[in-house]
Amino acid sequence: MKAENIVVINRWDDDFAAYDRLLDHQQHRVFYIVNKAGGEGIRHIRQHTKTFVVDNLEDVSQLMGPMQAISDEHGQIDRLLALSEFDLIQAAELRSRFRIPGVDREQVKLFRDKVSMKERLLAKGLSVPRFLDLRDSEEAIRFVAEVGYPLILKPRTGAASQGVYKVDTEADLRRLLQATDITDYECEEYVDGPIYHVDGVIHQQQLLFVRPSRYIHTCLDFNHGQPLGSVMLPPGEQNDTITLFTKQVLQALGLERGIFHLEIIMRNDSEPVFLEIGARIGGGEIPFLFKDLYGLDLVKEWVDLELDQFKGLHIKNSSWYGGFLMVPEPAETPCEVVERTDLIQTIGTLYKQILPEPGQILDGNGGYLKIGGRFRYKSLDPMQIERDIAMTIEKYKLITRLCD
Repeated sequence: MKAENIVVINRWDDDFAAYDRLLDHQQHRVFYIVNKAGGEGIRHIRQHTKTFVVDNLEDVSQLMGPMQAISDEHGQIDRLLALSEFDLIQAAELRSRFRIPGVDREQVKLFRDKVSMKERLLAKGLSVPRFLDLRDSEEAIRFVAEVGYPLILKPRTGAASQGVYKVDTEADLRRLLQATDITDYECEEYVDGPIYHVDGVIHQQQLLFVRPSRYIHTCLDFNHGQPLGSVMLPPGEQNDTITLFTKQVLQALGLERGIFHLEIIMRNDSEPVFLEIGARIGGGEIPFLFKDLYGLDLVKEWVDLELDQFKGLHIKNSSWYGGFLMVPEPAETPCEVVERTDLIQTIGTLYKQILPEPGQILDGNGGYLKIGGRFRYKSLDPMQIERDIAMTIEKYKLITRLCD
């Protein structure tokens, strides 16, 4: 293997991506572009590499200086790794500018821009919600006259349902349009039905591993204070239908290799309707479940695929089913944790809980990790997982007090 110049964009302040294990820092020249939090995440390896710190990783202009400095001193940049969903667009732009292999500025639209991905799938004959690239408020009023209420408004390149609105009346819609900057927004019809996420690995256009799961509540519900969970599907007609639809979506969008996280709605419990897709690792507990249950490190597989050093998957046990539950932070923050319920000895399929400690401050910026509680489940019976998730929601109590 020849030595390569590898640039990593990192915003994580923990060891979620253990770059010292994933990348050979002796074989390759590895450079990091980080924000303040990302610098904390690689502090144990900073002495072995060159690190550039910027204020805002989402500002491409701040990334250009470090990229140019690396290129000027060391020559062609061979690889650019950006594993956070919030960095995919900037990384694609930099690959285009510096002629680095991988997803470029045109390809990334199909996996970050909700209008572009639906336009492509609609052209390929796949089912998507009726949608509108929102240009002005009156367009939205005319559109909802066709599709009816509720109406969904969402940022074209948003993530984790941030900035997403479900609108039930024209009065609410007009108030929202007046109060919200709708630049780069889209609106779409509300499709009634359960929502599923599909996570897996694709290589040379072949699905190597795939797991469909049904959400318990939704990401939008989570942002409004409800717990969010999911449970993997057992074999059967619904699993087969969703897996086939997944293959059709990946083929239509041209994803030949990588990790993906797809979300769909099942209309009438039988027709899959595309919601959105990311060419990245699913959030929350998903990567931890894959590693715990199957020995499948999605971060490592993604890096190996990006570096052309992928040697196939090694699944330790494919018979387990998994599920998760995430309890959001309280609506009013900052707050101090006073007490929380320990359920690890109470609920049969619950094998891991990550709880805030008494005295810990929840500041409202915990995302999916530093929150009110995280729970992982495994069993040979997915129905038991679903019952245990419901029991967790019933029994778990988080008591906090507002900070002065």
